[in-house]
Amino acid sequence: MSIRSTLPNVSKLGQYHGVSLTAEHVSWGADAAQTHRICGSNDSGSFYAGQHIRGNRVRERLGFGRPVLLALATAVLLTAGLGFLSLRTKALQSLDYWTADWRSAVLADRASTQHQGVAVVLVDDDAIEGLPYRSPIDRGLMARLVDAVNDARPAAIGLDFLFDQATEPAKDRELLAAISRARPRIVIGDLDVRIPLSEGRHAFLKTFLGSAGAKTGFVNLRYEMDQVVRAEADRPMEEGRGDSFAAMVASIGAGAVPPPAGRIAWLGTPADGSDTFLVVPAGTLLADKIEPERQLAALMRAQLAGRVVLIGGDLAGQSDRHATPLKKLDGEAMPGVLIHAHLVAQYIDGRRFHSIAPLAELASVFVISIAGFFVGWVWYQTGIALGIAPMLALAALDAALFVGLRLTIPFAGLAIAWLVAAFFGRSDRWWRQRTYRNRLQGAI
Repeated sequence: MSIRSTLPNVSKLGQYHGVSLTAEHVSWGADAAQTHRICGSNDSGSFYAGQHIRGNRVRERLGFGRPVLLALATAVLLTAGLGFLSLRTKALQSLDYWTADWRSAVLADRASTQHQGVAVVLVDDDAIEGLPYRSPIDRGLMARLVDAVNDARPAAIGLDFLFDQATEPAKDRELLAAISRARPRIVIGDLDVRIPLSEGRHAFLKTFLGSAGAKTGFVNLRYEMDQVVRAEADRPMEEGRGDSFAAMVASIGAGAVPPPAGRIAWLGTPADGSDTFLVVPAGTLLADKIEPERQLAALMRAQLAGRVVLIGGDLAGQSDRHATPLKKLDGEAMPGVLIHAHLVAQYIDGRRFHSIAPLAELASVFVISIAGFFVGWVWYQTGIALGIAPMLALAALDAALFVGLRLTIPFAGLAIAWLVAAFFGRSDRWWRQRTYRNRLQGAI
């Protein structure tokens, strides 16, 4: 509200000081320094006298000093506070995960068509129908699958199963023989010390892998605190352990050992609407009872040629399905073998994302806090700093960095820093204007 409504004869005020003073000079936006300059300081009835005038001149020269100090203080407090919350609490991390998952799902890399370098052979319930047991999966079936895929001349084969217990001895030997025929292009899943196994199962796994003589890679998945898989598991500290399952398979298929992937560069649905990867049901690949089935199986094997082929399971009642950021869009948990497929494709394509360093993250919070404070301070009357426009601008910057530079930033922390700093800046400016208005009213 302007104070002109309370001063109907405000123009007469200037006559007492020998100047022409209009209502605009004492409106809400006028400060004490401006009014002092208009009214002069020689009159005994002026607003300020003596040391008050000298103090006001100093404040006039350093009028922007207080907001600068407040902005710096706000930035320091927000940087320290958000840094502490990020390290010590789950609230900020949960919010950051939520925003990061939507970013990854909506802005995932999308090819024009299905990925041509990776395929998946899926052992589902149809494939084991009629077999006497479901777990472990029949090793005779596994041997036939390995032979069928190997006959297709793939670039590499990844066997995403754990062979940590004995089954029928003859079928165990049959599978070992099939793995031997597929060398050197086959990799078998292994576990490291981070996944506990009983002593007996661990001993059998070690013996089986030693007998197979194939390359191995750990199939561990990395879960965040909300049980979502967003990144590849770190290389184990255990001596003698190699790379991950996906890295080992990709090194055979691509001919080079890639660096660790870190954050998974998920692939979205291709532009032509096809599946991200060629997925072949194990039962279809092995069907040979009638001629149409044999023709379809031959067609499927032909499509596996030259690709990295992962063989994995997706059986009802088993726990090898995992939440990923892509669940935000389709609502489906993903079989573990498909997560490995995304990792292998990322390695082959050379795609990766980078997160900004911790110090750079703190610096970005500091800078955006200062910017938010001054935007709130300057445009305090409109409230634009606390509106949706700055959040949309920050989201656009986040998306541009993610797509253009393959860089992820802590969107949630930056958004909180901006809003809090803008609120403080707007509040400080409002309080200063209110104080000047009250002083002006008191002097009149």
